[in-house]
Amino acid sequence: MVDAPTIPGYEILELVGSGGSSEVYLARQLSLNRPVAIKLLDAAPAEQRIEQSARFQREAELLADVSCPLIVSVFDCGVTQQRPFLVIEFVEGSTLREHLVDGEPMEWQRAWTILKSVHEAVAYLHARGILHRDIKPENVLLDEQGNVKLGDLGIASIGAEVGSVTQSGQFVGTIDYMAPEQRHRLPVDGRSDLFSLAVMAYEMLTGHKPIGSFKPPSTLNTTLSGAVDAVILRGLQRDADDRYETVPEYAEALDKSFAEQNRTVNRAAICLAVAICSFLAIAGYAAAHLTKSAPYAPTTNSGAAAPEANVSDSNTNNFDSVSFDKQHRPRLTAEELRGHTVVELRAIAKENALTGYSKLRKAELIELIVQGRNQVSLPSGWSTRVTTDSLGRRIRWFISSDGRKFRKPPAEVSDDESESRPSQPADDTRD
Repeated sequence: MVDAPTIPGYEILELVGSGGSSEVYLARQLSLNRPVAIKLLDAAPAEQRIEQSARFQREAELLADVSCPLIVSVFDCGVTQQRPFLVIEFVEGSTLREHLVDGEPMEWQRAWTILKSVHEAVAYLHARGILHRDIKPENVLLDEQGNVKLGDLGIASIGAEVGSVTQSGQFVGTIDYMAPEQRHRLPVDGRSDLFSLAVMAYEMLTGHKPIGSFKPPSTLNTTLSGAVDAVILRGLQRDADDRYETVPEYAEALDKSFAEQNRTVNRAAICLAVAICSFLAIAGYAAAHLTKSAPYAPTTNSGAAAPEANVSDSNTNNFDSVSFDKQHRPRLTAEELRGHTVVELRAIAKENALTGYSKLRKAELIELIVQGRNQVSLPSGWSTRVTTDSLGRRIRWFISSDGRKFRKPPAEVSDDESESRPSQPADDTRD
């Protein structure tokens, strides 16, 4: 239990906030067993208490009829120990003030989302003749789901009666967010709340309050456009006649400026993406072109052989499992390829999606590149094998079913080449 005035029907739990003219407590409504917030206003001077009490009762009744999901609901009102109080909806979450950092602007997309909800809530009040008179980040509540609610209607007033209140000497509101006419206790209207909205928008978007001589928002936040500047600066005009006529008009202008800024950002992002894709496509084409036409540098380690797959006997009809689609064959002749080194030929084979090239020597590479995947029909029991001779040269053999070796496929073997000498393979003069 905290040290607070006793209010029948409510259990005061803790003090959650206090200001210059009020205190806010977390309480429990006993009849419904639900959490509520109770705002206790300071007592007026003795000569003004009757006027304050009557006026507060009328305004509380009007606020109790407010039904808007963007505005904190008012459940009850009364006076205790000569202090008026309001029982209002308890919103679990945080205030907008807790999301602001001095000197650091809020991301404009997020600020825009919050401001749209606040504008709608204030427009709702104004349509019913109610002025809020204390719009500031502390009175904008964000629940745990990020939903916005406008709170603290404790000093809200009926527009038609504002003049009489100010003449009675009551000073309400928070100085940094007050319109000049409210600060000087002159009659106020909806344009005074509009001024407070513009102050809050400026602070959210720049990290600074527009006090004294202030700069356009975009000079402090370069992500903002001149259109946003124009709307907010008009809302901050000292003379109410120079501002927008109504909050809906101001809100619509600000929405349009943000929407245009959003389209500009999206267009810039699309243009950047297209430029990046174009650059990558050009770079890819250039790399492919250079791979085909530029001479290939020899390997620096002359003693190192290119990586090769394990060589094993094969009973398939395709030499070394070469895979190559005919439509991708390079339009190169054997004569053109003979001027290339083995390293260059292997690179060309790789570029053209050929496989098995690492096992071949120069003449075989040329044959592979020119012919692509040429099926070699082997009689039953025949196979192919690639071996390395004493000089490190790679030699392809066609092995018959009885173990004899041939340098040519069976279909090309003549009668005088019917048998080779396995112990003395033919000399291969290829590179």
